[in-house]
Amino acid sequence: MTIFATAVLLASSLAFSSPDHVRAADVEPNPMLRCAAVDHDLAKVKRRIERALHSAASDNTAASSPPDMTR
Repeated sequence: MTIFATAVLLASSLAFSSPDHVRAADVEPNPMLRCAAVDHDLAKVKRRIERALHSAASDNTAASSPPDMTR
C-alpha cells in the first residue's frame, strides 16, 4: 500500500508541475495528454506491484504447503 501511495504522489507531482519553458511561454499544456501519461505510468506501477504481490504470495504458499505424503 505504501508503494502505491508513493507512486500516486509521484505521478500527481509530475502531472501538476509544468516545465519552465511552458510556464515562461504562458502556454497551457494539454491536460488530456498529461492525464493519459499519468494513467499510463500508474498502470505500469500497478502491474509491477501486482507482479510483486503475486510472486510473494506464490513464494509463501510454496513454503507453507505441507510435504506430499506417498503411501
